[in-house]
Amino acid sequence: MLHRNHNSALSCFHFSSTTLRSSFGSSSTMADRTIPLILLAVAICAIGCSHGDSVTSHAHSGSSSFLAAVYQHAVHNWYLPNITHREALKLMNTNVDVYEVQVKVASSKGVSMIVFPEYGITGFQLSHLSIDPFLEYVPNPYKTSVNPCIQAEFKTSPILQRLSCLARKYSIIIVANLATMIPCNESRLQDRDCPTGGVYKYNTDVTLGADGKLLAKYNKEHLYAEELLMFQPGEGPDNLAVFKTDYGIFGLFTCFDMLFKEPAESLLDSLGVTNMVFPTAWMNELPLLSAVEYQEAWAIRFDVNLLAANIQLPIALMTGGGLYAGVQGAVIYHRDMTDFHGELLIGKLPVRPKRPPKINTKTFKDLSGQIRNLTPENLQMVSPIVKSILKDTAQSSWSETMKSSESSQEIRFSSSFTTPDKSSDKPFQSLMNHDLYTFVLLTQNTASLSVCSGVLCCHLNYTFPSMSSTKRDMFALGVFNGLHKHNGQYYVQTCALVKCRLDDQSSCGAETVQSNTRLESFSLAIEGYDQESRLFPSVLTSDVRLAIIGKDWESEFPFDHIWSESGTEGYLLAANIYGRWYEKD
Repeated sequence: MLHRNHNSALSCFHFSSTTLRSSFGSSSTMADRTIPLILLAVAICAIGCSHGDSVTSHAHSGSSSFLAAVYQHAVHNWYLPNITHREALKLMNTNVDVYEVQVKVASSKGVSMIVFPEYGITGFQLSHLSIDPFLEYVPNPYKTSVNPCIQAEFKTSPILQRLSCLARKYSIIIVANLATMIPCNESRLQDRDCPTGGVYKYNTDVTLGADGKLLAKYNKEHLYAEELLMFQPGEGPDNLAVFKTDYGIFGLFTCFDMLFKEPAESLLDSLGVTNMVFPTAWMNELPLLSAVEYQEAWAIRFDVNLLAANIQLPIALMTGGGLYAGVQGAVIYHRDMTDFHGELLIGKLPVRPKRPPKINTKTFKDLSGQIRNLTPENLQMVSPIVKSILKDTAQSSWSETMKSSESSQEIRFSSSFTTPDKSSDKPFQSLMNHDLYTFVLLTQNTASLSVCSGVLCCHLNYTFPSMSSTKRDMFALGVFNGLHKHNGQYYVQTCALVKCRLDDQSSCGAETVQSNTRLESFSLAIEGYDQESRLFPSVLTSDVRLAIIGKDWESEFPFDHIWSESGTEGYLLAANIYGRWYEKD
């Protein structure tokens, strides 16, 4: 069950050891190296566990589907300031021991692919001072065929080799996350200043095929917090990670990447990818950016399958992952802020054909230009799937399904919503997700109201139940149109209907997980947003449960309007249209 949450800031990686020491006791209690690992997970849970909050929303059946799994891992971390390579290897193998159990279970259930989270092997208590003992060499998989399980030279990359052998033994595709290095003289970046030590270091996702082959690797592009000191950001067309299966083409991206344009839109728009794999170590931030909330909204916006695996560590505010089937929403998801057990989620996803690339977009033209400008040697580092798609596109008669305008200043107004009268309630300001939103309260049983920030306006029609045995919670409608600057910088255009934490307007926008109020109906629209903004719709009910799209609420592209004609089944917590204007970052 879902219970208590905490105030937090969105993070895709770093949670300080100081905070953890204050939670577990003084650092002196951990000084004995005879107990170097603090085991937060006391049991391993395979599919069928009764604890937690795993929710199946939809089912897909028939030959046009495939069985996938994501594992929410209660990671084993290292909390001491120093670590040797031997200790790091022991820690990593302890986590892979858990992976092996889950791989075996998933394989026995007929799963084709299993995804593990970011930092699930290394743990996330890393710094630029302690990262080196965890690093493994992972070569470019596109120049030559690489199968670490059967190639002796990969004994020096024992974790990669073990993952390869697990995939081969159980005939299952494995996606996992590692800390990796590449010698400067092997990198496309060798003409740049080589870091001390002679290697570039990366946060890397790897895909091992069912025969053990290294199918793809992706170096995280958008680094978060201390990662900026630890790793080199991935970049360039050789970092676009795609792999083919019998049930579609898949792309890779990691955690903080989800809030940005790249690499996702190069994969989705330029290459026509319709399945995305997402290892993450996501710290929840309500009411706009809790993990399962934004994962589902992202899958809906781009109408793609999303396989999201997160760390399960409530003390670090990390929980929430699942399988999402595009505009149909969550197939199965898990979020639990009280349980330290891992959770294996298995579900069917629809097979999605590759889409025609959007050849008239700036993203496509930029990618094509980058590849044309590569030297023959560097071109060998690019995935042959990427090169094949771009070549086929250039020779085909595919046309765009959605034309892209070059103008970034056109303002878009919703055509499906009648603008209500301005609210007579006085607007007020309050912090939400570290941004200063302008709010108006919902004070009537039924009303239409608006709130604006410059040209960006949010419009709401709503009705509360006329008869209720309980006191109605306080709700507010909020708007923000500006640059978010906390732990990263990105431009946001957002409308949010949120339940206030207390019956005090100063608490509107604060994190809360409980609600005791339903709305009989609501209709929320965003107006005046830039046409380049991508809009991500979401509706949450009490205990941070995903309201079911198509049943509890509806929306349609471009997702500037969400509505519920009969209210949500659960008590409403938030209904949001979260807009990202990438070009203004």
